[in-house]
Amino acid sequence: MGRIRNAKKIILVLSAAIFIATYGVSLTYPTKTEALLQTGDNAPDFTLKDIEGRETGLSRFSQKKAVIILFWSTWSVNSSVALKRFEEYYKKYKDRGILVVGINADNQTISDEDMKAIKNWLKSLISPFLF
Repeated sequence: MGRIRNAKKIILVLSAAIFIATYGVSLTYPTKTEALLQTGDNAPDFTLKDIEGRETGLSRFSQKKAVIILFWSTWSVNSSVALKRFEEYYKKYKDRGILVVGINADNQTISDEDMKAIKNWLKSLISPFLF
């Protein structure tokens, strides 16, 4: 029963991440009657700063078999649960070319003070698999 509940939570988190990613892309590109991404399509590249402030693009991980993008925030109760679950998933499948990338969704811009708080929050939860 616990595994089913956990699987449902993971599916819910993935569904939310896909919805957020799709909605964000739809604001950037003109809307079409067909889906912007089809099964098997490559995701559009984007660049964000990593936890250390370095520019990192999605294309950096193109050699991986699969990249899971997890949108999370410090204010969401479910984010800490999701981060812990995906850490377990990453540890289990990293040797098979699977990568989990976490994207903080607290704000569009993050101050140095916010970044310090985010780093401390993450360190209290998980090992540095997302760093």
